[in-house]
Amino acid sequence: MNFLIKKIQLPNVFDRDLTPIQDSGDILIFIEAYPKKSRQPEYLSTTVKLPYSKNLSIDELKDQAIELAKEKLRTASSQI
Repeated sequence: MNFLIKKIQLPNVFDRDLTPIQDSGDILIFIEAYPKKSRQPEYLSTTVKLPYSKNLSIDELKDQAIELAKEKLRTASSQI
């Protein structure tokens, strides 16, 4: 199943210059997605948790979060 990612919401762990302001712990990322081949415009959302890393840029963090969210949503939709 393919998804169209509509929104990625990172909590306040980055300042305006996208510099990390958090130095440890996990980052919760909220993602809204729509299945691409759905008869009805279903709205799905999920939260993924990634460990904080100073080595990841915000784009890399988003990419990892999207892949985890897709996997999570595919698993959930196959069980319905």
